Amino acid sequence: MRIAGWHRILLPVLAATLAGCGSDGGDGTPGGQDSGTAAQGESQKGPFQQGAGATARNLLADGTIGSQSASTSTTDGRGSYQFDSLGWQGGTRIRIEGTFFDEVTGTFSSESRYLDAMMLAGEANGTNINLYTHIQSARIQALMQSGKSFSDARDQARQEWQTIAGTQTPASALDILDGQSGSAESDNANLLLFSAAALQAGLDQQALNSLRDDFADDGQINGAAQSTYSSIVSAGQTPDLLADARANLVAEFGGDPADGSSLGFAWIPGACEQTRLAVSNRQVFCSGDDPIQNLNSNSPDDSRVAAAMIFEKPGHYRVEVSGISGDAYSGNNWKLFRFDDQDTNRLCDNSTETSEAIGRSVIEGLTDRMDPDERKCLELYFAPAANNGGPTEFDIGLVPINDGGPALDEAVPLALGQNHAGKIGNYVTGASDFPAYSYYRFSAPTDGTYRITVNGYANLGSGSMRISLFTDQDNSGGITFFNDQERIDFTGGPGTDSKETVMEKSLGAGTYVVRVFNGTGYRATMEGATYYLTGLDLNITVDSL
Repeated sequence: MRIAGWHRILLPVLAATLAGCGSDGGDGTPGGQDSGTAAQGESQKGPFQQGAGATARNLLADGTIGSQSASTSTTDGRGSYQFDSLGWQGGTRIRIEGTFFDEVTGTFSSESRYLDAMMLAGEANGTNINLYTHIQSARIQALMQSGKSFSDARDQARQEWQTIAGTQTPASALDILDGQSGSAESDNANLLLFSAAALQAGLDQQALNSLRDDFADDGQINGAAQSTYSSIVSAGQTPDLLADARANLVAEFGGDPADGSSLGFAWIPGACEQTRLAVSNRQVFCSGDDPIQNLNSNSPDDSRVAAAMIFEKPGHYRVEVSGISGDAYSGNNWKLFRFDDQDTNRLCDNSTETSEAIGRSVIEGLTDRMDPDERKCLELYFAPAANNGGPTEFDIGLVPINDGGPALDEAVPLALGQNHAGKIGNYVTGASDFPAYSYYRFSAPTDGTYRITVNGYANLGSGSMRISLFTDQDNSGGITFFNDQERIDFTGGPGTDSKETVMEKSLGAGTYVVRVFNGTGYRATMEGATYYLTGLDLNITVDSL
């Protein structure tokens, strides 16, 4: 099981952009660098206390620790260290050991820790030491042992960990006390939350080293340290952990430490990736994935297969299953059930059915409205079974058909005067469902008249598009479907063949939600014997008049 790879965009990290990464020789000695061998930086678990021990050791070309060493101590409460001159050049391991500021409790630790970082002696920009450099340290040595130069090994280890953590800044340049470093600020916050989560999870030195050693062999956390890593992930989701850690740093050190409270952190998985980790007996599909996924039938003697499905964004979806050849049994269908984390059966256990579609060669239909990160179990029934000439695999398409949701943070934001290419779902009916509305929000900066225009949609001459305008009068964070005390205006198109709906309204400064309702009766197109249920494309614009 792989824990790496959550919400990743792997960015190339060029050696020329990394602090101190010049070309080096096969023995790890930097080529073309200044011959000075000073070393300096800051060391942080939280910040190490003044007087913590700092030890430098040279690395041999194969990554093993050499016989040369130098020692000093941190010079202040921020964990600053400096070696005026080392007796060698090239690959070097710096280790800081001592007590540190606990950013979770806001006190200094009673237990000692040590953290490592790998550097080139004489690097002009210095090397900060933290949990991320510690985790990468043994990986660098392992890559050197495989024949890579120090610089190549460090570049690779850096990129591998940045892929896991979701950062772009080299770990040796991160500083949890620094919230003013531009693009690095979010990466500093990333490290601060990871550091606080490690404390919250109660990790000792042995646990920290287990992360380092697990990462060393293949650049992944996929071995003995998986449970340790999972404990950090769980602790990282503790409410206000980052804000409290930052407040404790401010109280002790002042300044403006990293603040990433509004950011997502790649090492904390969303509901979809958590399900991928928890479910090994079936495939997991997510609304953010490529819409077409392949589902293999693992039981050819049975005409039912199942998969976990995660709807990462709110709204209604079209689910399309293809791969059933010819004009197969007309009872082919898919159903969505509640998903149980403890479900170890290949099929879903009995639970409340939420959606169903029936078709022939293509099984296609609409879901009810899904909430953000809602998890379902997709069960597919088909005939004939694989052992009777039926299909052995299917393609699944999962496509959203409307925009946003009724909560303010779910509604799609609109910029005044700019057209937004949106979509609106089919009219969805059913005792357990609501129409497939689309939701948009905009901010009126001043009192005045505002015009909302919805157009660009196809109309079959059987109805009109309708606009409702809401404000969050009771500060509940959203609007309701049936409580119209919050609705401040409503309008429909001028006729059943309309292709544009406009609302003009005098509004006070504030935030508003626009709800668009498809009243055209447009439900589906038909090609041959197959219905394709789709949402309508539309344009929506809000102008200040």
